[in-house]
Amino acid sequence: MKQMLRSPKTTATPASRILFRRLWLLFGVCSLVLGVLDLPLLAAPDRPIVEIVINGPISPATDDYLRTSVDRAVEADARLLLIRLNTPGGLLNSMQTMVETLLEAPLPTVVYVSPAGGGAISAGVFITMAANVAVMAPGTTIGAAHPVGGDGQDVQGDMRAKIENFTASLIKAIAEQRGRNVKWAEQAVRESVAITDQEAVKEGVVDFVAADLQKLIAE
Repeated sequence: MKQMLRSPKTTATPASRILFRRLWLLFGVCSLVLGVLDLPLLAAPDRPIVEIVINGPISPATDDYLRTSVDRAVEADARLLLIRLNTPGGLLNSMQTMVETLLEAPLPTVVYVSPAGGGAISAGVFITMAANVAVMAPGTTIGAAHPVGGDGQDVQGDMRAKIENFTASLIKAIAEQRGRNVKWAEQAVRESVAITDQEAVKEGVVDFVAADLQKLIAE
C-alpha cells in the first residue's frame, strides 16, 4: 500500500485507507495526455526545462508518471519540472502520492493550470498547491475539492466526517508548507468553493497568472 503524505496532522485507520482507494474527489470524462518534452528555447544553455502534460482524471497512471518524470528531470539535471495541468479530479490515493512526490522533489516544480477553460478541480487543487510555484492561465478555475464516492455521490454517515476531516487536514498541511492560503484551502474541501485565476492570485492560492509558456518562464 502506498505511503500516505507524512504530516502530523493527517492520520487514517487501515480501514479508511482501503476506502480511500475507492474514493474519488471528483471524476470527469477526459483524455489523459502524458509526455515529457525538453524545451531548449526556454531553457538555460546548459540546463533544460522538462515539461509534462496531465490532461484528465488523476489516477495511478498519473501518479506513476509524475514520479518517473521527476526522476528523469533529476537525471537530466533539469532547471525545473513544469507540469501543465487540466483535471476534473480523481482518485484520492493517487492524489496523495502525487502530493508527496511534489513536496519531496529534489528540484523546483511548477504547476501551470491550463488551457483557458480548463482547471484544477478537486484533486487538482491539492496537486497545484503542492508545487513550489503555482500558476494559472487566464480563464481557468481552481477549487471544488469536497470528497465524493466513486459513483459521484456524497459519502454518508460517520465515514463522511472522517474523510472530510482527513482531506481538510491534508490540504491545510500542504498550504502551510507552501505558504499558501490555509483558510481558503480548507473551504475548498469543506464548502467546495471554486475561484477564477485572478481570484486565486488575490487570495494567495497561486502565485501568478501567465498567458503563455514564454511569459511563465520569464517570470
